[in-house]
Formats: sequence, structure tokens, C-alpha cells
Amino acid sequence: MKAAIFYGLNDIRIEEREMPKCPKGELIMKVCYVTTCGTDVKRYKRPYAIDRGQGEYPIFGHEASGLVYKVDEECKDFKVGDRIVAHDATACGNCYWCKKRFKQYMS
Repeated sequence: MKAAIFYGLNDIRIEEREMPKCPKGELIMKVCYVTTCGTDVKRYKRPYAIDRGQGEYPIFGHEASGLVYKVDEECKDFKVGDRIVAHDATACGNCYWCKKRFKQYMS
């Protein structure tokens, strides 16, 4: 798979990486679209606290949407081909997933 790898200030490279294994009870998303957020720009342009102490070069870009590519047998909520979005920065507070994940904050 192709991935944008962050090597440091002003240094992002598109590289071929090994496809990750599907985690137990989870899924793998085939990214169709990804955007750049403010934090990505900060990390690219100047030193940023999140990068201190990271040993491995991280894959860049975390606001993505795409299709379910692979599903572990224990994951019952999704099937291959479902359209999904990951790492949304703002919770709507109304959908099933927000209520499930943020229930302690929504009372």
C-alpha cells in the first residue's frame, strides 16, 4: 500500500508499505480520500510537541474516508464495501457511535 511518511520538518515521502494485519474484532479501511488538518501543517512546517520521542516515522494523514477492505470475524457491525470515515475531530453527539463512545460526557 502507498503511504505518506513523515520524516521531519519539510520532509514527507510517499512510500510503499506492507499492508497491516487486521486487528482482532476490528477492520481495515481502504482510504479513498484523506485531507490535511491544521496539526499536519504544524508538524510539517515547525517542531511540534506530538513528534517528540516518536521512534518510528509515522504515517501522515489521519482524517480519511474510504471503504471497508477487510473485516475480522469478530467484527459484526461492518462488512466489506461499507463506506466509512475515521478520526473525525468533532463528535455530533447524536449518532449511535457518538452516544456509544461518549456516553459518559453526554448526560
